[in-house]
Amino acid sequence: MAIWTDERMEQLKKLVTEKQSATQIAAAFGNIFTRNAIIGKAGRLGLQLMGKHPFHKPGLSAFAPRRKPAFAVAPWSDNAALKTPPALPPPPPEVPSSKRCRLVNLKFDQCRFPYGDVAPFEFCGERTYADGASWCAEHSRIVYQRRT
Repeated sequence: MAIWTDERMEQLKKLVTEKQSATQIAAAFGNIFTRNAIIGKAGRLGLQLMGKHPFHKPGLSAFAPRRKPAFAVAPWSDNAALKTPPALPPPPPEVPSSKRCRLVNLKFDQCRFPYGDVAPFEFCGERTYADGASWCAEHSRIVYQRRT
């Protein structure tokens, strides 16, 4: 791995002032630095490399916060289509607690749809709709939804 010494940084500054591209500068160093290493070091030193986009402003990041678009809909708009929330999937059918089972009691052909969000968890326990499936027919309709 090559190290940026003071002499190499001075040579980099000289080549940048001669309007050399990053590829040409890497070749001048004998390809001990990659083109991206040249670009990175020049950027950290505040040097403007040849071939930068003419609208590039130093200090701006590609991850800078974006302005809101001018066509955004105001919350007080009368457009009813934008106010209605998307349709939610139907709630899962309730399985009688007598058919529910714990994880340690689940068999290979039983539905693994969970009930509850705190321990102890319970699972549906109904028979799966096909061999190797994880859910019963009713829960698979909830889990697998078609794109609209």
